[in-house]
Amino acid sequence: MAMDFAVLFDMDGVLFDSEPIHERIFSEYAEELGFAFPPDEYVRLIGTSSVSQWRLMKERFALPGTPQELSDAKMERYKAFLRAATGLDPIPGVPELLAGLRTEDVPFALASSNTTDVIEATLSAIGLTPLFVTYVGGNDVTVAKPAPDIFLLAAQRLGADPARCVVIEDSTNGILAARRAGMTPVGFENPNSPGQDLSGAALRVSTLAGLTPARLLALLPD
Repeated sequence: MAMDFAVLFDMDGVLFDSEPIHERIFSEYAEELGFAFPPDEYVRLIGTSSVSQWRLMKERFALPGTPQELSDAKMERYKAFLRAATGLDPIPGVPELLAGLRTEDVPFALASSNTTDVIEATLSAIGLTPLFVTYVGGNDVTVAKPAPDIFLLAAQRLGADPARCVVIEDSTNGILAARRAGMTPVGFENPNSPGQDLSGAALRVSTLAGLTPARLLALLPD
């Protein structure tokens, strides 16, 4: 019997352990711009779009340039890192879960606050490009997480009922967005995404290894 549900994946901190890289590049760029942003405050930015992060920085530190220009400059540094790096891998458990979903014909998509060019660069760097036919980025919607728009658009592109979608997230903002979309979130407790409130998740896991389609399906209401 076919499994009647879909799975949506966040990217940073779920498919790829990128948050420490993002924070380092953010801090280096901030230093170039003449300000410092405390790590304990940076954790609240996790899961939000880069443009919204730099809108906050511009307001707080009176930075030159638009939030979009500031975001673009930071993300160009991140994409350069991805192009130059070798040996980058997905988070453990991700390839096996994706293989299981494909075997069971369960549709899945990527739904990230990153723009689609960053999504494509990341998938290429970690070798997952062939697996993700469907993905939605922050530039595909007007409002990023914690608004539900990204997840709702991803479900629409899959032809999936939001109530039959499981979302795998590692951030407070992602869990909020999934709940607001009427979906069932799984919270991945990634130690490199600290300070996140995952209490709204239907299931919290410290590893993605061992997650199976059947286990995810069991989280959905009858």
